[in-house]
Amino acid sequence: MVNNYKKVLNLLIVILFANFLVCAVKLVIGNITGCLSLQADGFHSLADGSSNVIGIIGILISSRPSDFKHPYGHRKFEVLSCLFIGLMLGYLCIKVAVTGIYTLIYPGSISFTPFELMAVGSTILINIIVSVIEYKLGKKWGSSVLVADSIHTKSDILISSGVLAGITAMRFGLPPQIDGAISLFVSACIAYSCVEILKPAISTLVDSRVVDAELITLEVKKFLQVMDVHKVRSRGVQNDIYIDMHVIVNPLASVIESHTLAHDIENALQNLFGKSTQVNVHIEPFDETTENNII
Repeated sequence: MVNNYKKVLNLLIVILFANFLVCAVKLVIGNITGCLSLQADGFHSLADGSSNVIGIIGILISSRPSDFKHPYGHRKFEVLSCLFIGLMLGYLCIKVAVTGIYTLIYPGSISFTPFELMAVGSTILINIIVSVIEYKLGKKWGSSVLVADSIHTKSDILISSGVLAGITAMRFGLPPQIDGAISLFVSACIAYSCVEILKPAISTLVDSRVVDAELITLEVKKFLQVMDVHKVRSRGVQNDIYIDMHVIVNPLASVIESHTLAHDIENALQNLFGKSTQVNVHIEPFDETTENNII
């Protein structure tokens, strides 16, 4: 990930301009036609652009090397930016829901031209391209911000498709209350995206387990010198994992042998989970007390 920060940053800048273009199209057409669901969708696209700005700030900070105050680096600032994106979506969800309820109670007249419908359709195409690129490169480069933003953009695709379907339905004579119903649908989609982004961000911040301890134990026990393994823990994110454990060895093993074993275990786990994985192995001599109190 360290070598990919610049790539992620450049991609976010490009996507930022794409999102603002989509936002402008939706808001202009929404204001011209008086379609509140399209205006709500436009504000959602504005949130997409705002999330790019937050992501850029998070990447700029998280790319800094470790220092005296931050010996583990600044990686969690990227996770904090994901958390902020999720909270921002939560606020937007409430705002759009209130607008939808108001529209259901006080509907207004709406009219569209074929050109305006085509313009909305083009924004969906742009979002599909952006979402696919973000997700694939986010996974490839190990960027939680790109993955989170791709989830955000996917919700925008679904929302825009629903708005376009509602606009088409109104052209065929359905009542204008459909605009309010679609706004509530937009709100529900934003809520789902919010949870989808917040859940992994919070999980990382509270140091939830990243790797199954049993998987680590099985890999470590492949070494003949290892008599047992316990207190296996992991935290971080998939491309930036921290693992520590206690490994029990023969009490007659030398310091050099134990040191070599620890390095071999570290290399094995890095081959399994990625070269960026950091492993801390605590060597313990085998005795009866250890055998009876392994947890």
